[in-house]
Amino acid sequence: MGRFKSFFTKTGQPTEKTTYCPNCPPSQRGCPLAGFPLSLASEGEKVRIIMIRKGKMLHERLGSMGLKVDDAITVIKKQPGGGTIIEKSGNRYALGGGMSLKINVMRCEGNGTDAC
Repeated sequence: MGRFKSFFTKTGQPTEKTTYCPNCPPSQRGCPLAGFPLSLASEGEKVRIIMIRKGKMLHERLGSMGLKVDDAITVIKKQPGGGTIIEKSGNRYALGGGMSLKINVMRCEGNGTDAC
């Protein structure tokens, strides 16, 4: 249980971290965003990165790829071990299972590029 200690309670149930909408005024806490790990996104689904959890090395690695919070990405392929191939602006990137678990995303609503 050591590796996932911060994500699970003693009962084994996952804990839920709340991310708030950046468009709300700072005086209010904002409206909560419903996010989930990138590894749970379906193939072909368009999602937006809302949070990158922990890890200086992960932030550096994603930054060198050009991936950051608020980027819209498309899940191209999922591997059984948790690995994910994503696409952003015509470029494809392969992420390991650990990386895709630490990237929280939310689904894009609508069909146009303005929706995401």
